Amino acid sequence: MAKTRIELVDLREQQNALSDISASVDQALAALNVAPDVQDKLRAGLFRLLATRAEMLPRLSVQQTRLASLLADIEQQLTDLTATTAKLSAMLDERCCGRRVMRQSTSPGSCACRKTRTTSSSRSAGRAPR
Repeated sequence: MAKTRIELVDLREQQNALSDISASVDQALAALNVAPDVQDKLRAGLFRLLATRAEMLPRLSVQQTRLASLLADIEQQLTDLTATTAKLSAMLDERCCGRRVMRQSTSPGSCACRKTRTTSSSRSAGRAPR
């Protein structure tokens, strides 16, 4: 999500830089140091290119903002699901063992007290542990 927000800031900076397309074209041409006979064709091409880019940036910015919003929502949902999973896991352990226990295993469906209960009950019955 942080990467998306950084890209959104970059898009806004690009939009600001292209607010004056003529100045951007002049700046690009000055950096290229081309021959005067090619400069007019290049100026026209650069102007069209930067004008198209200036038209596209607001649309891209809207989509990037939407993506950032969706990612924030998904991150919140993941946090909520993680908390709910921990609560449900504790409830399952409590029902399985008949008492509250701290979860020692992170594997799904395993009860932390099941191993203890099975081992102690099989010893008392004279059987070997499984």
